[in-house]
Amino acid sequence: MTNSPEKKAKLIEGDVSKTLISLTVPMIIGILAIVGFGLVDSYFISLLGTKELAAVSFTFPVGMVLTNIAIGLGVGVSSVLSRIIGQGDSGRAQRIATDSIFLALVLVAIICVAGILTINPLFTALGAEVDVLPIIHKYMYIYYFAVPFLVIPIVGNSAIRATGDTKTPSIIMVVAAVGNAILDPLLIFGLWGFPELGIEGAAYATLFGWMFATVAALWVLRKREHLLSFVKPKLSEVLQSWRDVLYIGIPAAATYSLAPIASGVLLAIVATYGTEAVAAYGVGVRVEPIAIIVALGLSAALPVFVGQNWGAKKYQRVKESISKSKNFILVSHLLIAALLFISGRYIAQAFSDEAEVITLIVVYLCIVPWGFAGLGVSIIGSSVFNAVNKPFNAMLLNVLRLFVCFVPFAWLGSHFYGLKGLFYGMMLGNVVAGIIAWFWLRKDFLQLEPQAESTDTA
Repeated sequence: MTNSPEKKAKLIEGDVSKTLISLTVPMIIGILAIVGFGLVDSYFISLLGTKELAAVSFTFPVGMVLTNIAIGLGVGVSSVLSRIIGQGDSGRAQRIATDSIFLALVLVAIICVAGILTINPLFTALGAEVDVLPIIHKYMYIYYFAVPFLVIPIVGNSAIRATGDTKTPSIIMVVAAVGNAILDPLLIFGLWGFPELGIEGAAYATLFGWMFATVAALWVLRKREHLLSFVKPKLSEVLQSWRDVLYIGIPAAATYSLAPIASGVLLAIVATYGTEAVAAYGVGVRVEPIAIIVALGLSAALPVFVGQNWGAKKYQRVKESISKSKNFILVSHLLIAALLFISGRYIAQAFSDEAEVITLIVVYLCIVPWGFAGLGVSIIGSSVFNAVNKPFNAMLLNVLRLFVCFVPFAWLGSHFYGLKGLFYGMMLGNVVAGIIAWFWLRKDFLQLEPQAESTDTA
C-alpha cells in the first residue's frame, strides 16, 4: 500500500440539514451546467441545417450509453471511496481513486477503438440515411477521441465528491460548459478569425470543454486531495479496487440504461395519438430534468454523506439524512408541481405556436408533475442503497419503478382513458414507486437500533 496523507471524513459531524444543503446546492448548479452543455450544442448545430441536426440526433444513443458507463463507474467510485474515507483508511482511499481512473482509461480505450471502426455499420443500423452518414462520420470521429475526456472527469469528480466537496466538481463542469458555449459559434461558423469547421467545430468545442474538465479534476485529485499515486501497485491491489468499484458500477450503469428503454416504450404509446402528442410529450420530457433538479442534486450529494457516515458507523446521522431528504423532496417537488400547474400555458407557448400542441403540453404539465415527489423519493432510495454497497437493491427499486409502476400504469391509463389517462398513469406510477421506496428505506435504515451506532469516528 502506498503512503498518503491522512484523509479525514468531513461529513461525520455537524448539523445534518445544513450539511445536506451545502452538498446539494452545488450539485444542482453542476447538473444544470451539464444539461446546458447539450442544449447549447443542439442549438448551434441546428443553425447549420436539418441534416446536421439529424446527424447529431443519431449520435444521442451512443452518447447516452457512454455517459451511462461513466456515471456507473462514478457511482461505484463515490460509494466505495466515501465509505473508506469514513473508516479513516487513507492509503486504501488513494488506491481506489487511482485505480478507478486507470480502469476508466482501459474501458474508454476499448470503446473508442471499437467505435471508430464501426461508425458506418452502427449508424446505418440505427437508421441513418446515406446522405447523413458522411456528416455523422465527421462528427463521431472527433467525438470518439473526446470520450476519454468525458469519462475521466465524471469518475474524477465522483472521487472529489466522495471527500465531501461538491463545490469543486460543480465549478469544473460550469467552466467546461461555458467554454463549450463560447467555442461552439467560434469553431462552427469561423467567427473572430477562427476556422469555419461546421459540425466538426461542435465536436472540437466539446473536446476542448471536456479536456479542461479532465485536467482540472486530475489536478484537484493529485495536488489538493492527494488521492492519485504514481507508485506502482501490486496487481492484486488493482484487481481488488476494480472488483469493489465494478460491484456497484456495473449494476448502476445498467440501472441508468433502464430509463431510456422505458422512455422508448412510452414514446411508442404516445405516438399512437399523433405527431402533436409526440411533440407535447417531448416538451414534457425536456422540462422534467429541470423540475426534478432538487432530487437529482440530492441523489448525487446524499450518497457521499451516507457513505462517510456509514463507514464511520454513524447510523443515527444516516437515518436523519434519509428522513430529512425525503421531507425536503416532498415539499420542494409539490411546490414545483404547483408552479408548473400555474405557469403551464406560458411554458407551452414558449415551445410551440400550434394550438393543439399547446393544449396537450398544458395537460401534461397540469398532471404529470404531481408525481415528481414520488419519483424523487425513489431516486434517492436508489442512491442510498448504492452508498451502502447494496447495488442490486438499487437496481431492483428502479426496475419496480419503471416496469411495475410507471410504464404499466401509463399503459393502463392510456388503454382506458386515452392520452390524458396516460398522463395520469405516469403520475400515479411515480407516486406508487415513491411509496414503495419509502417503505423499503424505512425497513432497511430507519429502524436501525441507536445502540448499533459507534462513537468511534476513525
